[in-house]
Amino acid sequence: MNDYESTAEVVEFQARAAMLYEETAYEAKKEGKKKQRRVIVKRSEPFNTARTFCAQRAGKAGRALIRYRNTFYLWTGTHYRKADTEEVRREIWRFLAKAWTNVKTDQGLEERPFNPSHTDVTNVFDALLARPEVEVSNQLAVPAWLPGAIPEWNRTRRPGDLLACKSKILNMITGELSEPSPYFLTMNAVEYDYDPEATAPRFQQFLDEIFPGSMADPTPEQRDAMDDAQRDMQRRRELVLEIFGYLLSGDLRQQKIFLFMGKKRSGKGTLARVLKQLLGPENVIGMDLEEIGETFGMEDMIDKTTAIIGDARLEGRGRTSWSRGCCRSAGRTR
Repeated sequence: MNDYESTAEVVEFQARAAMLYEETAYEAKKEGKKKQRRVIVKRSEPFNTARTFCAQRAGKAGRALIRYRNTFYLWTGTHYRKADTEEVRREIWRFLAKAWTNVKTDQGLEERPFNPSHTDVTNVFDALLARPEVEVSNQLAVPAWLPGAIPEWNRTRRPGDLLACKSKILNMITGELSEPSPYFLTMNAVEYDYDPEATAPRFQQFLDEIFPGSMADPTPEQRDAMDDAQRDMQRRRELVLEIFGYLLSGDLRQQKIFLFMGKKRSGKGTLARVLKQLLGPENVIGMDLEEIGETFGMEDMIDKTTAIIGDARLEGRGRTSWSRGCCRSAGRTR
């Protein structure tokens, strides 16, 4: 293990990330005016250039970069999203296009625009793959706190209890809200803020319609007064809400797959659309049952929290393969 791979350096780098940009920026006066800050890099040192590239982006929404399981991710300000090779190379092009380098002249060293070439971008990109600042251990299971996070957070803010919202991180157990952090490794966030006082009158009305005789919040006396048919509808209604909460939590310990059965226009599609908005459209994928049994059928489920199969027909070949795929996606079964 070399110095660059040591955990101590990674933590130190993250703590000093904001300072590194100041240390690498060049500022001087010319003709009585202040020059714009300049980042000075050496063409012959792509590994150090990649370090400066990381330093400028550390902790910044839309710019902080990590590499997890052979894939680059950008921190959006709430969660990490996948960044393909072309996007990362494009960012390196832009970075080098604004950079400067020292060139030897007869008068000594002179600062000139870096003027990157395709080779320069490739060299920095390859060096970036080896930078410890962006590398995240493949053994880390999402969600998780990254190295450099406050150690106490693993105890007081257990990653599995947290939900990244539009502007805060919600602890679903305590109701505590905290500021978003690039140290929180999650690929999923919802598009709304948590409001403990929020109500959903139209959704409750919809549940009244598809579960006739049930109630939004019955009292013990009202429950006792229900007949068998009403109790059955009440259990169905509460089960739907429990399913929504289970999927929102990201908890897979129960290892369950949920099947909504019913006649046409009985509310199944509406429930699926509401669920998609609750979980976040980017976190949900629509699939055909047959896809799960294909060789790479589950590839599109990477970084998704839920797959919705709109029309599951349990017939034809491949039952064993798709049933195994369903079991794997439902929890910890391998």
